Amino acid sequence: MARQGSPDRTGSTTFPSAEHRGRWVCANGAVRDADGSGRRGGFSLIELLVVLSIAALLMALLMPNFIRLREAARQAACASNLHQVGLALSLYTDEYGGRLPSSIFSGRENGRGRKARPSEMIFANLGDGKKPGSIGWDGLGWLYGTGLIKSPQVFYCPSHTGSHPIERYRDGWANAGTQLVEINYHYRRDIDDVILASKSIDFFTMRYPDQAIVTDGMRTKQDFNHVVGSNMLRIDSVVRWFDDIDRQIYNNLPDESDATGEWRDPWPKFSPRN
Repeated sequence: MARQGSPDRTGSTTFPSAEHRGRWVCANGAVRDADGSGRRGGFSLIELLVVLSIAALLMALLMPNFIRLREAARQAACASNLHQVGLALSLYTDEYGGRLPSSIFSGRENGRGRKARPSEMIFANLGDGKKPGSIGWDGLGWLYGTGLIKSPQVFYCPSHTGSHPIERYRDGWANAGTQLVEINYHYRRDIDDVILASKSIDFFTMRYPDQAIVTDGMRTKQDFNHVVGSNMLRIDSVVRWFDDIDRQIYNNLPDESDATGEWRDPWPKFSPRN
């Protein structure tokens, strides 16, 4: 290590600039003060803390926007699912004389005296494992059972955080009739009573095009996928977003632990006609 301003091996003398006086230049190019202390470039602790604080502040400001954008994308994917369900329902009614897919929970299936259970119309398959290979389709599940919808993924909302994701029911879809299959969308089959009275689904569609027929699951709070609202499929096959910012629907739904308890019919909130 040579002190700046001393002769080098060639005999020439290096004169230090003002800022370098009293410093040593090591063989590796490092600079040391005359007292032997070294100096390195980089952030001080205070500068590092300032940078980290700014980064944390920016993350706090931007994170809500990221969350909103992600949920908006999920809502769009959910709306696409319901659009496919709407197309399949139209094809189904064309093929089956204007009738909507049947459901054992509508109260009219398997005997006229059966009690309706609209809260349960979130099931796609009612297989109980006692008859392997039997067809246990119900409600919207008929759209898959008849081949009008090819992928079970259509029946599951990407915003669902409850206990009924598609992964739980893959075996049920693959082996129809062997287990209960719940989906993330709620079907309104009692609308068919009015259709039967009018003898024409086209007549009903023209008079009540904004009547909701499929929405987010509403069996329990966990089934209401978006919490502050829901995509809804209308009888005219149009998909619309329904705002529920004050969470009237969500708060009136039972908890998961009370899924078979009292169910306050939320359908009237989605359209002017009950």
